[in-house]
Amino acid sequence: MDASPDPAARRFALVGPRFFAYVDAIRETLERKGHVARYHDERHANTVTAKLLYRLGWYARFPARKRQHLDEVARRVLADGATDVLLVATEAVDRPFVQRLVDAGVRVHGYTWDSLENKPAWMAYMDLLGGRGSFDPQDCATHGFSYIPLFGEAAYADARHAREPGPPVHDIAFCGTLHSNRADHLAALQAYAHRRGLQLELLLFFHSKLLLA
Repeated sequence: MDASPDPAARRFALVGPRFFAYVDAIRETLERKGHVARYHDERHANTVTAKLLYRLGWYARFPARKRQHLDEVARRVLADGATDVLLVATEAVDRPFVQRLVDAGVRVHGYTWDSLENKPAWMAYMDLLGGRGSFDPQDCATHGFSYIPLFGEAAYADARHAREPGPPVHDIAFCGTLHSNRADHLAALQAYAHRRGLQLELLLFFHSKLLLA
């Protein structure tokens, strides 16, 4: 990491999946606030096969390749002199990785935009995190997370206010990934909208047909 001219600035390492542009947006926000921030991919590869094996828990049962990669990430984080590590919606990170950083004096924080039901690995190291944030109100109430909306930055609020005025096109709109038990919830939402005579728009996406299956 490059040295920061501000002695009060922190040196952040962001660890998470290479996933849309959310992690980059968080990194850029930290840099605008005067901090130093560097991103590290938690996965050793982002091929469809590798993602599938991570999602199905293959590397949890046969962790040698994952362990090698996470050990290298931890080495780079410590060599960079990071003061803080922010785990962003991680799936591959495990307790030994977090414990190594904490033992070295690094403050480790976590933020996820998904329910812990879909992030069970977090439960193994949650007690080691110095700060925990989520946009899931139930997890915040149950586990003491700070509630942080995903699009809480001012830039997103400005974009919302800048849109052209006019009547809404839809009563309810859902935009998100199709996975786990989300189809059941969406079916219930569709039934509710139908009963109430509401216009529902679904904008769904998935990583690949293989992962969706």
